[in-house]
Amino acid sequence: MNPTTINRLVAERGMGYTYGWNTTLGDLWIKPDGTGVMSKYWNPAAYMNQAMQVAKPASAKTGLLLSIIEMENGKWFARFAGSEFDATDMNPATAICLAALRAVGVPDEEVNRE
Repeated sequence: MNPTTINRLVAERGMGYTYGWNTTLGDLWIKPDGTGVMSKYWNPAAYMNQAMQVAKPASAKTGLLLSIIEMENGKWFARFAGSEFDATDMNPATAICLAALRAVGVPDEEVNRE
């Protein structure tokens, strides 16, 4: 799954953002409180600080804590404790996003784990 698709799914399904356009700022992800994030700065599949923001609502929804470990093969394994909401990827931020998508109920067909 490419990062653009992950970022879109995370914005819409994980964070409750909607897509919008502003003539001054360009394309935006609009948060539920009405504020916006410029889409060129929204990249949780690449940036750990944004991936951890994505993990918060998933953790709140499930009541489970996120754990992430680096495996011997260089991939990262992210899992919401005691669940099957997990994912692996070479990038830890991507693994977190994929696990969070599964935790908030995005079907496996839409979350390609490899």
